[in-house]
Amino acid sequence: MTSLLFQSISVTLFLGMMFVISVSNAILMKKISRFEGILHGPLVSVLIPARNEEKNISRCVYS
Repeated sequence: MTSLLFQSISVTLFLGMMFVISVSNAILMKKISRFEGILHGPLVSVLIPARNEEKNISRCVYS
């Protein structure tokens, strides 16, 4: 009986702390601003290691 009560209290405290953390994060976290794209930035190359994938590589690149 005592262990069941201890488990119930532990689970309740854990869920309560998770709720408090979630609410505080929602209130205090910095809001993400709208991205203003870079017009003239550096070029970037993307390397995709592939071997014997000539049939599927175009779907991978365009996805």
